Amino acid sequence: MASGGMASNLAEKISRDFLSCPICFELYDDPRALPCQHIFCLGCLKTHTGKTKEGGQFNCPICRGETTLPENGADGFPPSTYITSLKDQVLAADEKPLNCDSCLRLGETVDGTHRCLDCKDWLCHHCKKYHSSSKPSATHQVVTIEEFQSGQYVEEIAKRETVFCRLHPEEPVKLFCEPCEEPICHLCTVIKQCHKEHLCESIPYAVEEKRKILLDDLKQLQSTTLQNCKCEIEALKDKEVYINTQQNKVKKDIVLFCNGLIAYIKQQQEKLHAEVDTTFAIEQDKLKAELEEVTLINCCITSTTSFTEKLLKFGSDCEILRFHKQLDDQTKLLNEKSRNQRRKHTKPPMFLFNPNPIIHTELTHATVGYFSALTMRAVLLEKFCTQSPSDVKMPYLTGISLDRDDNILLADCNNQKVKVLQKGSGKLQAEWSGDGVFELNCPWDIACNNNGDIAIANKGNDQVLVLDSKFKVKMALKVEGCTGVTWLNQNCLVCLGQIGIVTVTVSYNGQKMVKYTHDACGQLLFPDPRHIDVLPNTDVVVADWLKGACVLAENSKLKFTYKIGDFGQTWGVCVDRDGYILVANCGNSCVSILHPNGKLLSYLVPADLISEPTGIVAYNNGNIAVAEANGNVKIFKL
Repeated sequence: MASGGMASNLAEKISRDFLSCPICFELYDDPRALPCQHIFCLGCLKTHTGKTKEGGQFNCPICRGETTLPENGADGFPPSTYITSLKDQVLAADEKPLNCDSCLRLGETVDGTHRCLDCKDWLCHHCKKYHSSSKPSATHQVVTIEEFQSGQYVEEIAKRETVFCRLHPEEPVKLFCEPCEEPICHLCTVIKQCHKEHLCESIPYAVEEKRKILLDDLKQLQSTTLQNCKCEIEALKDKEVYINTQQNKVKKDIVLFCNGLIAYIKQQQEKLHAEVDTTFAIEQDKLKAELEEVTLINCCITSTTSFTEKLLKFGSDCEILRFHKQLDDQTKLLNEKSRNQRRKHTKPPMFLFNPNPIIHTELTHATVGYFSALTMRAVLLEKFCTQSPSDVKMPYLTGISLDRDDNILLADCNNQKVKVLQKGSGKLQAEWSGDGVFELNCPWDIACNNNGDIAIANKGNDQVLVLDSKFKVKMALKVEGCTGVTWLNQNCLVCLGQIGIVTVTVSYNGQKMVKYTHDACGQLLFPDPRHIDVLPNTDVVVADWLKGACVLAENSKLKFTYKIGDFGQTWGVCVDRDGYILVANCGNSCVSILHPNGKLLSYLVPADLISEPTGIVAYNNGNIAVAEANGNVKIFKL
């Protein structure tokens, strides 16, 4: 009899690495293998996939890889015969007492001294002789208990393990179907049509080639992949140390900053409160006046409606004829007042508190700095391909906008046309390429106002076209190298060209009102302009390929310039509903958001979600649409 220590050593040698389920931490009970080769108890898998429908997806508990649940649930995952064999060895080695299985069949109890690796029977000294000399079992390998429990035959036992067919459980696997990459039994070659026509090899012959492949894979994993992973782990640990160090440093800096500002803040508190109260009082007075005006209009509408209803119900024909003109004029007047009131309505201003830079001179014992936590990340909602059947080239999008119904307007430079994509579905609704003197030649940008009028920067012809919602040309303006258009309001168009910025009053036959070309030093304000938009305070935002994103005040002075790293390559720019600046950087494939004062708030869309963005537009609900140079349009939720 072998000592308990030998059995324990074998169990520890094997089970420590192979036989414990990662979910329940017990010896495997009916082990099943996932496609990622991670193994779990069948019961644990059923619990883990309890809420997953058959054919649905679930994540592997170890690697988090997506796995499809078979049609018959967790039972459909193949059993791991290798793990089962090892577990049986551990359990067999730990059996007490070890009785001869042959003697037990005869009703006798005799201590076993040997183990047949093929039959998995315990044998006494007497039965071992007959077992080795009997013709059916003459080729079986029989070892002593000491040898078995030492663990030296673990690999040999695994190789001798009989694996049965999944489709025919009583048939041992003897063949390997090369095209299907599946071990099969002889019945499979007869019953399954696919195996009849495939090349099937014997298991011993087929396994040699696969063993060589796995050995090569193992060498690569051990020599290269594993080392690279270890290096990456060390680098991440170093990064973790750096981040923790920086965290402590930044917190100390913030404490120092705040302590230094406390005295100054207390002195300024009352003053700032007074300014806030005054500002809000003005806004509230405006709101009150607007509310009174709208209330008065509503009262007139109510009284006119009531009178008209009673006249139509109780009045005579003569009375209806007598009052119809007055009531019709009154209705038109009320409609006009209502429309004018809606036009006058604007969003309330952004109320912000920005520390006065002068406080820096007040603090003589504090380190003042800025800290930005760039954590915002957009979520991709939709992706549209904009290629249409009539396109002769791959789309190259250079401009994007929204019409008053939130349909997407696009400028396709390659195909010399503008396109309209339906809201939500992204289906092509319309496209327009112009004709004659209004034919599009390198359309670069597009914009739409609240009336539905569309402005197109027709760069190749040095013109800006103004169209109605049916794409009928209303006006053509001469603007050299025009690359950007935006509407300041329903009647005022702001154009961007190589000569600078041109503000045009459309209602007065395209009269040019203001033009910015050079700065105070005589240099071109924008050497390579791409897009343009306007802030709520009427400051102009320009995307310049070389300079980046620039904000220009009415006095032609640049308030700030922002670009990522050493490369400008800024193509698209727009202002969202709250007055923040969204910048599409084509060279670095990202979208960032800036405060109106120029401070970077966050990188919204990183390079793993977009490729070479050339245009950007913001919806009223806060979502954004981004045009890519490759012809795709992507909708993101912020």
